[in-house]
Amino acid sequence: MLLIATLGAATQYPLHPLFLVAALALYGGGQHQLPVAFPFLAPIVLACVNLYAWSGWHFIEIPDFFICTSIAVELLRVEGGGPLPARGKGVWACLAPLYVSLAISTVVALHGACIPFQTNHFDYTAPINALRVLKGWVWALVALELLRRFAARGRDGWHWFLRGVVLALWIVSLVALRERWLFFGLFEFDKHFRVVSTFSSMHVGGSHIGVFLALAIPTAVATALLDPSRRVRIAAGVALLPGAYTLLVTYTRGAWIATGVGVAATLVMAAWQRWQHSTSRLLPWRRLSLPAFALLACAFLVATAWHGRFFQARLRTTPSDLAKRLDIFSETLAMMDDTVWSHLLGMGLGSYPRIYYERNQDGYRPVTREFLTEEGNTFLRSRAPSLAEANRADKLTFGQRVAVEPNQMYRFRVRARSSTPSLIIFEVQERTVLHSWQGVVVAQIRDLGPNWEAHEFEFSTAGIGEGAGPFRPDLVLHFYNPIMGSVVDLDDIEIIDEQGDPLVRNGDFSSNQDFWYVQEQNHVAFQAKNALVGTYFEQGVLGVVGLILLFLPALRTARVTLGSAPLRSISVLGPVSGFLAICLSENPFTVPRLTVLVVMYLGVALAWRHHGSPASRPDPELHRGDSPAMPR
Repeated sequence: MLLIATLGAATQYPLHPLFLVAALALYGGGQHQLPVAFPFLAPIVLACVNLYAWSGWHFIEIPDFFICTSIAVELLRVEGGGPLPARGKGVWACLAPLYVSLAISTVVALHGACIPFQTNHFDYTAPINALRVLKGWVWALVALELLRRFAARGRDGWHWFLRGVVLALWIVSLVALRERWLFFGLFEFDKHFRVVSTFSSMHVGGSHIGVFLALAIPTAVATALLDPSRRVRIAAGVALLPGAYTLLVTYTRGAWIATGVGVAATLVMAAWQRWQHSTSRLLPWRRLSLPAFALLACAFLVATAWHGRFFQARLRTTPSDLAKRLDIFSETLAMMDDTVWSHLLGMGLGSYPRIYYERNQDGYRPVTREFLTEEGNTFLRSRAPSLAEANRADKLTFGQRVAVEPNQMYRFRVRARSSTPSLIIFEVQERTVLHSWQGVVVAQIRDLGPNWEAHEFEFSTAGIGEGAGPFRPDLVLHFYNPIMGSVVDLDDIEIIDEQGDPLVRNGDFSSNQDFWYVQEQNHVAFQAKNALVGTYFEQGVLGVVGLILLFLPALRTARVTLGSAPLRSISVLGPVSGFLAICLSENPFTVPRLTVLVVMYLGVALAWRHHGSPASRPDPELHRGDSPAMPR
């Protein structure tokens, strides 16, 4: 029933639903025959499949369908080889405080709220944001259980998980290379342009791609050094080059430092493990040559970028930006209710954006959007706060990718109304979810009346969108209302080509936000820029204690098994070290996909702690010259 429900829900997805259903069915069949499909594909789906900027769906995402399908297949599977072993009581005791905190803080956030469940209309400032954050933790628990079941059957799932991470690193890096090539060129380090790659969730800021790289690059280093397969070692070693380039052009200093911490921890532990558990003391030179070459190439790349103006600006402003971060932490704590219960249990899961806009000291208020129905007709209302309500408003951009061709003439139509002084601006631009480049102004509509008025314009796409196939930049139709206090209603947005074909999907908003996405300018409004501060704000002391306890069993297990399973242990300890470092400047747990990914790393250490696998056996080349009495 769950599988049928999942496939049925996938048919409602706005972007190629039949293709999604077919992909899920194919994956489900593959997982049933080959269970390692889940640990191999999970990091790829979590890191690389984020289609919010195309579909407009942010509450329900592609990884949700993927995980539901995995659950359904596991429930359908006929258990073989007897019952599963009991779950470790110590592990679940460590998880209990966190999940009790999550349950309490979710109730706090949703208490008294009216929640219309619309998968295609989502607002971070609404109470339903608690369910979005909670979803990541629920899927993380599911992933832990699936990994435990694979390990109990003697499956070599952890090894395939690491290979999936390496392949995900390749995909994310190649998409980032394409992004840079299209907009500025690969070696332009002077201009302000930060890559997003496959992480459309960065439309409200946050270095989500940096969090992934802090996990994936140390994983690639460990795999390049220790994986028993020569082909996998080569693939992982070569992946370090585009991975390092992608890390560099994120221009995220926290990600730079965190990845350095993760790589250093990986190398130190690999050397220590070799020193303690081998008579030859040194890794074979064939194992070291490719990673060493990759690290030297990365150093050359950093030296090349070092003199770029934007690179230097990021380094120069580090002290002042650090002071700003500390101010953000102080302001975050100041926004909490001064009660014992708030400090113990938090202000409510996912409540930070809402409370920030209610209480921030700078007078920021959001431009709000809502879908209203009047006499059976659905339309979009965009409202900017007045000067009496705020010192300044965030610029909220509402946009959709459109298939317009370069050097063509198009007609643009829209119906609009407003009972306030108003200005609505429409543009078509070459755009990512963070940056825009060249574009054209389609229309500027001023002084709208209180009744619906139809407007029509012609515009040319001369000079934009040039290129072919994957080397053509995405063109986005977007609009915003910049006047404080304005309220603008919009409907029936259309772009018509010379053949009379419409190019805007859901321009009448009959399906609410399908195909439309938003971009916010004030990124501080959506996370506290520190995992512990953000967790304390939303979940209180209980949540912070639970978060710390989450990591302890896995890290302890990885340390204990470092001698007997070096690749598995180092591939947990190194990447998780990088992840914990980036938690000082980001709160990854506001992004469900990243929550699931890091918990899967912990699951690799926990699920296989009592189970051997072919991949964990000693590599003959790695241990050549070792004494038979030496532990493996």
